[in-house]
Amino acid sequence: MSSNVDTNNMHVANVSSRGFAFGYRMPSENRYPFNDNENENENEEQRKIRVKCFNLISTTRQNAQKLAQSKGLLATTSLVLCSDKRTKQELLDVKSQIEESYRELNEYLKSKGFDSIGEPVVKAIPLVQTQFIDLAEIAKANFLDKLTAQIERYSKTLKEIDQMPDEKKKALTYRVGYEKRDLEEVAKLASEIGIDLTQTTILNNLMLEAIGKLSKAN
Repeated sequence: MSSNVDTNNMHVANVSSRGFAFGYRMPSENRYPFNDNENENENEEQRKIRVKCFNLISTTRQNAQKLAQSKGLLATTSLVLCSDKRTKQELLDVKSQIEESYRELNEYLKSKGFDSIGEPVVKAIPLVQTQFIDLAEIAKANFLDKLTAQIERYSKTLKEIDQMPDEKKKALTYRVGYEKRDLEEVAKLASEIGIDLTQTTILNNLMLEAIGKLSKAN
C-alpha cells in the first residue's frame, strides 16, 4: 500500500493487520515507600523487608519488559513493534503471563504489610500497513543507533584487550558471549519487520574477533 494513502478515511475493520503495536506500562519500584532510603523511623528488620520488596518489584518489572520485548523490536521505551508473524493470541498469552506475575507480586507485598504496587497495562493493537511502516521507521532508527554505539565500543575494546588485566578479560568474555546471543535474537526480530541487517553483520564480526583475541589471551 502506498505511503500516501489517506488513513483518515480508511476503514480499519476492512484492512488486514500488518502487525501489532505491543504497548505496556509496568508499575515501577521507584515509588514511595519502596524507594524511601531516608526513613529514620524504620528499623533494620523493616529496612530489609522494604529493600527485598523493592528488588522483587524491580525484577518483576524487568522480566515483564523482557518478555514483551521478546515478541518484536522496540519502537519506543514502552512500545514493541511486532510483525504479522505474531498472532493476537500469542501476544494475549504474554499479557496474561505479565498480569499473573504482578498478581503474585501484589499478594506478596500485601503479606508484608504494603499496599499493592498496581496492575500492569498491556495492549496488543493491530496495525494497518501505513501505521506499521511509520512505526518501523522509528524502530529502525533506534535499532541502528544502538548498533552504531556498540560497533564503536567494540572497535575501541579490540584495541585494548591485550593490555587488559586477566580479571577484566574474564568479565569481558562473559559479556561478549551474552551480547552476541542477544544480538542474534534481536537481529531475527529486526528481520521480521524488514530491517536491513548489514550493521548487525559488522557488529557480529567484531564480536567474533573479540572472542578470538580473548580465547588466545586465556
